[in-house]
Amino acid sequence: MFRLTNFGVNIVALPLGGRSAERHWHKAQDEFVCVISGTLTIVNESGETRFTAGQSVGFKAGIPDGHMLVNNSTEVTVCLCVGDRTHPEHVTYPDIDIQLVSDEKGSRFLHNDGTPYPDEYLPKWG
Repeated sequence: MFRLTNFGVNIVALPLGGRSAERHWHKAQDEFVCVISGTLTIVNESGETRFTAGQSVGFKAGIPDGHMLVNNSTEVTVCLCVGDRTHPEHVTYPDIDIQLVSDEKGSRFLHNDGTPYPDEYLPKWG
């Protein structure tokens, strides 16, 4: 209906103890998170920061400050996550040996030294 091609919005409900992903940062894509309900802890290079309903945080593309969303509270936390779909993209996960590269060759996971992960270690989608 809206014909948007470079815009993504997700409502994320994190259960108690849940987290969004491993700490990561995007080379090309900005991210914005707004807490709708509950309490959210952002974990990044600076440590941990708590956000409550109505508060928001943004992550600028190209800044190597890995972040993740964690629910350390006593209730389900709901947040709105907004980002673009810039392509090509390169996502770095600083705490684990993995990178996601998405370009004209497709999407693939690499070790931090640039060697590809064998297919048997990759998730099977669809």
